[in-house]
Amino acid sequence: MIAQFRKEKDQKGVIKALKLLKEKGYKVRLILTGNGPKFNECRKLVKKLKLEKEVIFTGRINPLEIPVLLKALDAFVYATFKEGMPMAVLEAMASELPIIATEAEGLPDIFQSPYTFGILIPKGNIEKIAEAMEKIINLSEEERILWGKRAKERIKDFFSSEHLKERTIKLFQELSI
Repeated sequence: MIAQFRKEKDQKGVIKALKLLKEKGYKVRLILTGNGPKFNECRKLVKKLKLEKEVIFTGRINPLEIPVLLKALDAFVYATFKEGMPMAVLEAMASELPIIATEAEGLPDIFQSPYTFGILIPKGNIEKIAEAMEKIINLSEEERILWGKRAKERIKDFFSSEHLKERTIKLFQELSI
């Protein structure tokens, strides 16, 4: 997860979901990138849950290094309670990663697609985060690659100049009614 550690983001929920997976015997790692007021809170939670070996805190990284980080991941989790334009999700999709995201503003629009490239889950639901993570863990490598390719295709479709032009025209038509 790449996001500032603020009250709007749910890094704590992702950490707790990881604990549920560990209790089921999964050997998984979580990379949390960013900084902010909730950073130390999350570090304390990781220590309390004894997940120091499973959770890596990178702190804030240079934006130019984000594509390199994304290429090292198997999936991207973005748990948030409130959202505007989820650039981190779009970058992860462009990097061909399967996506797990919460139903915060802006995210359901991205997931309105004929192809499956990720899992949209309710906000603040730790069990659903864990279930979604488990589902992606259990995909075959071929399926995970396919979901990633579909994510990239969705970005191309949703943000193509033609699509943006059509949405802009539709918006102006609706405003003039």
